[in-house]
Amino acid sequence: MPLTSGHWDFKPSWSKTGDMLVFFRRLKNDPVVTNWKTAICVIKVDGTGFHKLTDGTHTDFNQTWTRDGLNRPIWNRRNPRTGGFFVMRSKVGNRPGQEVAISDRSYHTWAYTCLKDGRILVQSAHPKQGWGYFLMTPKPGGDSRYERIDCELAKKGLLDRVSVSPSEKRVCFEHQTGFKYKDAGRTLYIADFDAKKRKITNFKAIANEEGKPIWYAYPRWIKGEAAVVYHSYQTGKGGLYLYTLKDGSTTRVSTNPRADYRYPHKVYADENITTPIFHEGFLIVSGCVGKGTTSLQLEVSGDNCSVRRHWHNPVLASGGLGLVALVLRVRGRQILAGRQAQGLVAGRVAALGPAWTMPVVTPRASTLNS
Repeated sequence: MPLTSGHWDFKPSWSKTGDMLVFFRRLKNDPVVTNWKTAICVIKVDGTGFHKLTDGTHTDFNQTWTRDGLNRPIWNRRNPRTGGFFVMRSKVGNRPGQEVAISDRSYHTWAYTCLKDGRILVQSAHPKQGWGYFLMTPKPGGDSRYERIDCELAKKGLLDRVSVSPSEKRVCFEHQTGFKYKDAGRTLYIADFDAKKRKITNFKAIANEEGKPIWYAYPRWIKGEAAVVYHSYQTGKGGLYLYTLKDGSTTRVSTNPRADYRYPHKVYADENITTPIFHEGFLIVSGCVGKGTTSLQLEVSGDNCSVRRHWHNPVLASGGLGLVALVLRVRGRQILAGRQAQGLVAGRVAALGPAWTMPVVTPRASTLNS
């Protein structure tokens, strides 16, 4: 069942209520990603209720939802004058022009994810507190409160694509030694997170501890926090991997070693699946013409996770460009496989109760390659 068509739609994020997606639609392309013009859009998972929250004249990226019970979309908007970003917020049902800035436009702030108490974990070049990572208490108009997060690794290099766990007691993130932005060679970490004391401690590398010049990116939690899913280019293609916390094992969950499971890439007769987001169910990967669709079942028993192929249909395919979102239930755990290109497509969508939204975000849109 197609949700959208005829457009390039990116990075869908499930609402915590489980019945809506927020995504950005590219309306103007450019070789430099930060010059794209995009619109933030919302649609229900049954394909109804589509509406734009922004008018498409801005560079709006990496939307997610608040966890404070109000279920409001937030995103990052580029300031063309400074080149930095600031954080915007709206609500479902609003029209373009009703969105409000919740960080100061004059200095860079990039939102990663939200907490239940309403604070937002951000990266910011604060004019008084300096560069760093903060819990921001948002206020319309941008007069927000910034509380610095204490993190030893942040003193040695950049943290990126930070994901707070469902319990808000852990984080996973990319870390790059040094402060000159680059994608390859990053190490993926999990760590303890204390929202009250604003501390990230007890770091543990889960991928690329050696810092090899290979692309590792987009770690995010499954519900229950038993495992972290991430992307890696270690085989020469952008595959998907599952790290299980209890035994420290890593399993490749992408099924085609020749396929690139990230954006940007062009594939005309092969599997072409991008950044997964999470929802209750199986991991569904759908390829282009001739490759069909595969269902991967995540088995979770306590802290143990495993993956097996549930079924493969060589005929069922996305037909080329689209995002495949199939939702099924598997032992109370939530996973959704997203496939982004031209349009959002749902092969079979069923709202199965409240969803946990794991945001898929980047700190700089110029490297937007989920």
